[in-house]
Order: sequence, then C-alpha cells, then structure tokens
Amino acid sequence: MRSRRFAWEGPAQTAAALRGWVGAPPPAAEVATIAREVRDGGDEAVLRLTARFDTPGVALDSLRVDPADAEAALAVTEPELRAALDVAAANIRQVAEEGIGAEREIGLPAGQKVTSREVPVAAAGIYAPGGRAGYPSSVLMCAIPARVAGVERVALASPPGPDGHVDPLVLAATVCIDEMSSP
Repeated sequence: MRSRRFAWEGPAQTAAALRGWVGAPPPAAEVATIAREVRDGGDEAVLRLTARFDTPGVALDSLRVDPADAEAALAVTEPELRAALDVAAANIRQVAEEGIGAEREIGLPAGQKVTSREVPVAAAGIYAPGGRAGYPSSVLMCAIPARVAGVERVALASPPGPDGHVDPLVLAATVCIDEMSSP
C-alpha cells in the first residue's frame, strides 16, 4: 500500500487533493452526469447504474420486487429475528404516535418561539443501504413514522446483494410495516 503525506489546509483542499490522487472527477460533476443519465435513460439507466455501482456483475431485469417475495422472506425468517422485527416495529410505532398531535410551541434560548406541526406528505421515498448487508432497521425507522403520519405512498429503494436480490430481512421488514400500520 502506498501512502502520501500532505499538509492539512481544510476540507475543500483535502478533498481536492484526494480526488487528484485517485483521478476521480469532483463529486458534483459525477452526480450531475449520473442524474442526466437517469433523466435521459429512465429505468434502463438505473438498471445499468445498479450493475455498475451497487452490485457489479449483477444484471437485474426489473427495479420492482414482487410483494410475494416479501411475504416469502418473512415466512422463512427465523422466529427470533421475526420477534425482534415485531418488537422494533411496535416500539417505533409507539414513539411515532406520541409525536403526532396538535401544534407545539417551542421556546428558544434567545426568546424566539417556533410553532411546530406535523402534516403528512403525499409520498415518501426511503433508501435502505444494502448490497453486502441488509438494514431492516432503516426500513422500520423511516416507513413506520411515515405511515403513522398518514403518508399513503411509501417507496423503498435498496440495492441488491451479490445474488441479485434485496436482502430478505429488508423485505421481511416491509411486511412488518404493513402489519404495524393497520389500526
């Protein structure tokens, strides 16, 4: 492994130095290129980018997961893990329900007052990290409060693992959300 020494001049200079060492374009330029590619190419571009960034070598046929796959993932989840998902989902739901209510006035140290009120949005998007490991907690912590707040459309994005499938625990968590969202 090669290492290089440099003088700390601040985050911007350090980032520029590191980019120069690896020959990568500035992040904003790369993000703009990716955004343009997705805008112009739609789902096909996302599928290509998934194979390039998320799971190299894995070619997906679709961006959607069949809901039956989530039910099947929950059915084969070990009982201890299923119980843990249920407990976590119930706790998250209880905390989210406590946060719903009338307007609240918050006093700030300098004397200002802020009024806070929670209102649902029409739709929410959630990203659950994945690939090498699944994060069902990300799904529960984002989706349950959204559902409790009254958000009707919740979309989840999670990269596939090396086998080309979303982590089974992430899929199982999606079923727990729906179960916990029922009054």
